[in-house]
Amino acid sequence: MTDEATTPARPGLILLATDLSARCDRALDRAAQLAREWGAGIVAVHVLEPGVSPGADAPSWRRPA
Repeated sequence: MTDEATTPARPGLILLATDLSARCDRALDRAAQLAREWGAGIVAVHVLEPGVSPGADAPSWRRPA
């Protein structure tokens, strides 16, 4: 039996900050696992610095239009 006073509240939303690279896969997998376990949603945030453009070798979706 668990005591509700000592059971931490589960969030309804998880914020995932990502640079959309393969190295973020582990964080995405963990966020998805927690979202399923907690019945929560996930919001992914990707931010680029102003004036910084991806290199020519970047995937097409990261290159300026």
